[in-house]
Amino acid sequence: MKRWALVPLLLVLALSSAALATAGAQSGPTTRVEIRVWQLVGSDTTLAVSVRPEGRAWADLGTIPLDMSGLTSDGFWRYGDVATAGVEVRVWQRSTSYRNLWISARPEGGSWADLGTTALHMAGQTRDGRWRYGDITLAVSAPTTAPTPTESRDGDRVVTISGSQTHTCALWESGRLVCWGLEVDAARVPEGTYVSVGVAHGHTCAVRASGELTCWGLNVATVTSVPAGNYRFVSVGFYSACAIRDSGSIVCWGQELPDVDMEAPEGIYTSVTVGFAHACAQRESGEIVCWGWNDSGQTDAPEGAFRSVSSGEQHTCALGDRGRVTCWGNNEYGQADVPAGRFRAVSAGRYHTCGLGELGTVVCWGGPQRRATEAPEGKFRFVSASNTYSFSCGEREQGGLQCWGGAPTNYGQGNVPEGAYQDFDTGTWYVCAVRSSGTLACWGFGDSRETSPPSGTYTSVSAGGDHACAVRPSGEVACWGESIWESENRGQTDVPEGRYRAVSAGYRHTCGLRTSGEVVCWGSNDQGQLDAPSGQFISVKAGLHRSCAVRESGETLCWGGGGGFGGVPTIAGRYTSVAVSGFVCAVHQSGEVDCWSGPGDSFADVPAGLYRSVSAGNSHACAVRRSGEVVCWGNNTYGQLDVVPGRYTSVSAGWTQTCALRESGELVCWGTKPHIVARVPAELQ
Repeated sequence: MKRWALVPLLLVLALSSAALATAGAQSGPTTRVEIRVWQLVGSDTTLAVSVRPEGRAWADLGTIPLDMSGLTSDGFWRYGDVATAGVEVRVWQRSTSYRNLWISARPEGGSWADLGTTALHMAGQTRDGRWRYGDITLAVSAPTTAPTPTESRDGDRVVTISGSQTHTCALWESGRLVCWGLEVDAARVPEGTYVSVGVAHGHTCAVRASGELTCWGLNVATVTSVPAGNYRFVSVGFYSACAIRDSGSIVCWGQELPDVDMEAPEGIYTSVTVGFAHACAQRESGEIVCWGWNDSGQTDAPEGAFRSVSSGEQHTCALGDRGRVTCWGNNEYGQADVPAGRFRAVSAGRYHTCGLGELGTVVCWGGPQRRATEAPEGKFRFVSASNTYSFSCGEREQGGLQCWGGAPTNYGQGNVPEGAYQDFDTGTWYVCAVRSSGTLACWGFGDSRETSPPSGTYTSVSAGGDHACAVRPSGEVACWGESIWESENRGQTDVPEGRYRAVSAGYRHTCGLRTSGEVVCWGSNDQGQLDAPSGQFISVKAGLHRSCAVRESGETLCWGGGGGFGGVPTIAGRYTSVAVSGFVCAVHQSGEVDCWSGPGDSFADVPAGLYRSVSAGNSHACAVRRSGEVVCWGNNTYGQLDVVPGRYTSVSAGWTQTCALRESGELVCWGTKPHIVARVPAELQ
C-alpha cells in the first residue's frame, strides 16, 4: 500500500495507567508508539494500519493493509493482525456492524492480556473524505534495533475490479486506476487519483480523490453525461449509472427505459450497485433497497441487515450475518443457487456469481459458459464478477491480478495434426488443410459436420461458416458440412456441375471459378451475394454476405450486401487477388495492399510494404510480405494478431485465430486466447 501523505486529526486514546505500567514493568525500557487504523468510506471491510514511534512521521514505517480473515468460533467477530515496531496489533470488527471497531495490542511475543482491548473511536477523516480513522498510543517494550523506513511494507491493495465486454479497470487503495482491453476511449484513463470506478460496455465513470465525478468513452444512453456535485462512490450499468453524493444520497442518470424507474429512493446509503437495468443500495442500518427493472424479481430484496450487496445482470446477491450469501432474481443458469459455506464477499455477474470463501478461496456458480465459473486454485483477497460479460477477476493473497472466463474461442482449432501440408484455410471455429499427400484433414469445432471431410485427393480447400469445399485434381468440387440450424442451410453445399480452378466457401454461400474463367455462386442470396457479374476472372472470394472477384484486367468487382454496412464499393486499381469477409482487401499489382468496406467502416490502416497475398478475417486481416514475413492488423481481442515469427508462404485469418504455412509445409496457428478484457497485463499479474 502506498504511504499516504495525509493531514492527521489525532484522537489519542490513553489506555489505563495500570495497563501501561504493566507493559512497562515487563521488560524495563519502554517506547511509546502511535497506531492509526484506517477504514475506507463506502467499504467498511477495507481496513489498514499505520504505526509510528511517538513524535515521528507516519511515513517512517508506512501503512499496512489489514487482512480481516480471522473469525471467532461463534462468528460474531472478524479480526486481523499486524506486527511492526515491536508491537502486535489485532483489530476486531463486529460481524453485524462493521462500523464498530475494537483494538487489542501486546508487546511482540507477549500476551494479549498485557495491554487489554479497548473500543476504537473512528472520529478522524481525511480531507478528501475517502478514509475515516482512529488513533491510539501504547507503551511497549523498546525494540533492540529501531526499524527504518526501508523495512516498511508496500502492499497497495485492489479496492475494485470492474469489467465489461470492451474493457476492464482496476482501482488500488493508493488511488491508482489502470484499464485494459479493446482500443476504445473508455480504456484510456485521464490522469489523476481516484477513489471509485465503474465500467460498462464502452464507457467508464470514476470518482476522483477530490470528489469530482468524471465519465468517458461512448455516451451510451447518455451515461457519460455526469450530474454536478461531489461524490464518493459510483456504479455503472449498461443503460444507467448511480453514484453516492458526499451527503450519502444517491443520484442515478442515463437512458430512460419504458416502464423502468431508475430514480433512487430517498435516504442515506453506504453503497450502491447497478445491474443491467436495476440497482440496489445499502442503508447505514444494513437494509437493502432495490429499484428499476424487476422482470425476474431482482429488486425484491429480502428483509434484514446485510454486510454488502451486488447486482448482476438480472439477479442480485447479498452477504449477510456470519458469512451467509443470499441471492434472488433470475436463476436460469443457477446463478442464484448459493453453494454451502461461509463467505467474506460476494459478487453477482452476468449469468454467474462468485464468492470469496472464509479461507480466501474463490467459488463461482451458475453461468452457461463453464469457463466463467472455473475459478483458479489458491487464496484471494478480492473477487469481482463482471455483470455485463461472462468473466471474473480477483487479486491473489500474495498480490497480483488474475482473470478467468470470457466467451469460449478455443475449440482446438490451433491444435494442428502432425504432418506437412500444401494448402489450408481457417473457418469460424475450425481449420481444414490439404496434406502433402492430397488428403484432407479438418479439426476444431464443427459438430462433426465441417470437420468430417470426404475421402480422396485434393489440390486446394476453403473453409466457410458452417461448411467447407475443396477442389479435386480433376477440377471437380466437393462440399460438406451444414449448420445445426436448418434455417441456415441454403444450398451452400449443392455444387453446380462443371470443372473449377478454385472454390471459396463463405458464410452461407459459395463461389467457384470455372476453368473457363466464369464465376458461379450458390447458396443463400438474401443480400445478392450470388449475383456474379459476367466475364472472365482470375480470382474469386466469398465472404460474409458479399462476394468479390478480380478480372483478367486486374479490375476488382464486389456484389452483395455488407452485413449491416450496405453495398460494397468498387475502387479503382489493378489487383492480382482479393480477400473478403465483413470488409475487403486486395493485393495491388505493385504488391501494395488496399482494404476497404462500406461507409464508416474501414481497415485501411495497412502496414506499409509489398505483399504476396492477403487474407480477411472476421475483424482482422493478415498478409504475407514478399520477404515471407506475416503481418496482421485490426482487432486483437483473442490474440489473433500475435504472429509467431518465421517465414511463410501463405496466411489465413479466421474469426478468433490465424494460421500460416511455412515453406517446409509446417502449419502454424495462433490466437484463440481468452478475451482481451480477461487477459491481465503482465505488469499487474
